[in-house]
Amino acid sequence: MFEKYKGKPVSTQINKKMLPINEINFDRVEEFNKIYLYCKKHFRRVEPTPSKGISVKASERYHERYCLVLGNQRYELIVICRSGCFRFVLKNKRSEDNIVKGTTSVREIYKEADSLGLDLTKYMSTPEEGKNIKECIEPPHIEILMPLMIGRPIEHVYHMDLNSSYASRIVEAYPELKALFVSLYLKRKDNNNYFKHVLTNSIGCMQSEFCPDYKVRFHTSRYQFAKLSRVAINGTRDLIEYYIETLKKKGFVPLLSNTDGIWYYSAKGRPFHDKNEGTSLGCWKTDWEDVVLLYKSVGAYQFKCPDGHVETRLRGISKLDAEKPDRSTWEFGDIMKSGDTCLWSFDEKKGVYKVWLSEL
Repeated sequence: MFEKYKGKPVSTQINKKMLPINEINFDRVEEFNKIYLYCKKHFRRVEPTPSKGISVKASERYHERYCLVLGNQRYELIVICRSGCFRFVLKNKRSEDNIVKGTTSVREIYKEADSLGLDLTKYMSTPEEGKNIKECIEPPHIEILMPLMIGRPIEHVYHMDLNSSYASRIVEAYPELKALFVSLYLKRKDNNNYFKHVLTNSIGCMQSEFCPDYKVRFHTSRYQFAKLSRVAINGTRDLIEYYIETLKKKGFVPLLSNTDGIWYYSAKGRPFHDKNEGTSLGCWKTDWEDVVLLYKSVGAYQFKCPDGHVETRLRGISKLDAEKPDRSTWEFGDIMKSGDTCLWSFDEKKGVYKVWLSEL
């Protein structure tokens, strides 16, 4: 069963962080379920430890065993058996331009802070404090602001983008960290894709159970930098609210918000400007100009650029993806034909399965 997978020899003190990850995407969900059902039939199931690892207690140590960690559209299976120790992760396929893990992102921030002689200790929280702070973090600002325009193509639309907004909000709250985040932001010039996602993906990890420990970096410390995450996310939401109101006062029509940006209509066919416009950290820019926007829902829209190029934004997997798996081939208007989208759920008897939202 396990011959073709990466693993480690059996050890009485195995740490899941030491195990290579066998990553399986949802288009291979049957493969993950086959492994799960084999484990269910042949091995003992144990509960995950508080750090979401597998137990190495003496009472469990001499049994072939497995544990399941059920997350948000992410499923993890850790197995210890005669064949070795294995770790399987079932998740959405990572975007080709977003290859940076949250834990890697946080460690990059630690590394940069070390190089600048900055001590991040005072921003740390205990697991208990961090969990309480996490509960105060608001959801990102992702809303349809003009429901009447659903399904109707809108011309003369512009997009305001807050430059590395999460990092910018941290610097506003803690100016002493400006050197750290400006340094990382400037590194985007040489490796934009990598450091763009370091600045973004780190924020989710800092407030998670998997945050790398600042002192012992191959360990985890739950919610250790939730304080910084709260400042980043809540601060970004507040700024989006501010610019929605500002755009309205200036005669523009906000249509759609998407975490750190706003799509808006300009009757004059010209973009909004103010003193904070620019390319530096803490500023904002117009990254899409004079497009035709068509939205179906908050997470499903398309826009057509002046040169005719069409961009599609759609969360999840739709029924149209089965017919046209390459979304770059979708024509303008296809978003309205995309059909239902799906999520994934778990059943003890059969494993992970697809659920269409219309069935919920």
